[in-house]
Amino acid sequence: MGNCESSTHDKQIHPAKDIALPVPPHNNNPYENGNGDSLQSPPPHISDSIKGGPTFSLEPSAFSISGGTNPSGLNNDWLNVKDALNRNRQIEEQIMKDHRKLEKVIKLLLLGPAESGKSTILKQIKIIHLHGFSMADLGEKKPLIFRNIYESIIQLIKGAHSLGFELPANLQTDIDTFCLFFNDYQFGDQMEFPKTMYPVVKRIWANERIKEVYAQRSDVYVMDCAKYFLENLDRICSESYIPTTSDVLYSRQQTVGVSEIRYNYKDLEFRIFDVGGQKNQRRKWIHLFDNVTSIVSF
Repeated sequence: MGNCESSTHDKQIHPAKDIALPVPPHNNNPYENGNGDSLQSPPPHISDSIKGGPTFSLEPSAFSISGGTNPSGLNNDWLNVKDALNRNRQIEEQIMKDHRKLEKVIKLLLLGPAESGKSTILKQIKIIHLHGFSMADLGEKKPLIFRNIYESIIQLIKGAHSLGFELPANLQTDIDTFCLFFNDYQFGDQMEFPKTMYPVVKRIWANERIKEVYAQRSDVYVMDCAKYFLENLDRICSESYIPTTSDVLYSRQQTVGVSEIRYNYKDLEFRIFDVGGQKNQRRKWIHLFDNVTSIVSF
């Protein structure tokens, strides 16, 4: 122990003194060593910056270059972006306006099988909210009502055969005359019921066998309006006949395609759609389900 020249404290190692550090260069160029030799060539954009060349500004409002000339096209590109942003804002505002407008639209869709009353509901709404039918509208319904009378008699005759009723000879004679006359008859725009057929139709409807067929219409098909029109035959077949609102309501016409009624009630707009109930018309329903408020099923 006595031969030790120094203590452990005196021999403490200082790493900072024992490790040789590189001498920093005399200038501020990091690409040169202490002797002024270039270590490597800096990238061109860094070299321009070091030499005091122009530098890009990061401000999007200007897209300018400080210390130099603006490159061609930058300002035009920014104007295009600005126009696109303005158009996007206008489109979004229009979408919001349309959405608020649609909130005040009540869209009702009437769905159901044929002859379930969809078109009748549409007619009643027109009478209540759209001032009903004009005289011109009523006059245009004449051919339809005449056709309903013809179809009612045909259905009653077929029903009598289906039920196996034995018809008297005089009634069979009237039926043959009726069928022969209307075999090739086109109602089209006929404004008067055929005068020669008026007494024939009246005798057919007055027969008791035909009345029994109507009473058993749960077993055979007879349209609901048959009794109404046949009991008002005298009025309908007169020369001065003009259909009434009740006549139009009772009339039966097959709905083909889509019928729409629009009306306003207070601050709401109602749009009611009636579509055909036949099987070949039901594929058209799918196009009407967009933005539907309610579906009324019959």
